[in-house]
Amino acid sequence: MNDLNRAHFFQRLLARLIEIAMRIFFLQYLALLIVSADNLMTLLNGGLFFVVTGLLVVPVALAFIDSFMISKFGGSMGKLLCGLAVVNDRGEHISFWRAFFRDYIGYGVSGSLLGMGFFWALKKERRSWHDLIADTNVVVTRNWGVFLGIVSLTVVLIVNAFTTLNLWRSFNQNRPLYESVVSDITVEIKKVIPESNKPSSTPLPEKFEGSFEI
Repeated sequence: MNDLNRAHFFQRLLARLIEIAMRIFFLQYLALLIVSADNLMTLLNGGLFFVVTGLLVVPVALAFIDSFMISKFGGSMGKLLCGLAVVNDRGEHISFWRAFFRDYIGYGVSGSLLGMGFFWALKKERRSWHDLIADTNVVVTRNWGVFLGIVSLTVVLIVNAFTTLNLWRSFNQNRPLYESVVSDITVEIKKVIPESNKPSSTPLPEKFEGSFEI
């Protein structure tokens, strides 16, 4: 166990940032389906697809995909690009369910207390709480992996920047459609507001002129 070449905290952080950037790109791509809509039906279908796919299907699918990649190849996409692997004390790949437990139960524990469990990897043993819980280690398999990781993160961030520009351009192009939808929704909301909640239109009594003497 002591001869394992455990990864530094910042190597692990680099791998995680790559994966986050990749997932942001995927969500941006789904968002393009919404902002590129040229009619109300396409807009609604795109929004429904974004919610179902981006917020429900993808997180569940990634849980199984990442666990499979860790058990089969030693790491998820970010770790593989950075030359890192998740192994047991003997330097062997871990099982699918152990990987699943580490990443989707252990990560929740590490994320508690303001993410203190992740920063635990800054200590001498370089193991986060989820590593301690699952009895795993993140090791370096390629010394030049950091360079490839930095290049990969840079490329993904550039792609994300261009995708963001396309999102903004498509949004401005279809602004009249969005304004029309908002206007229609506002009209419908006003129709269902109870009369009692509307401001009174009864004019206020005029002030009495002069004064009364007793």
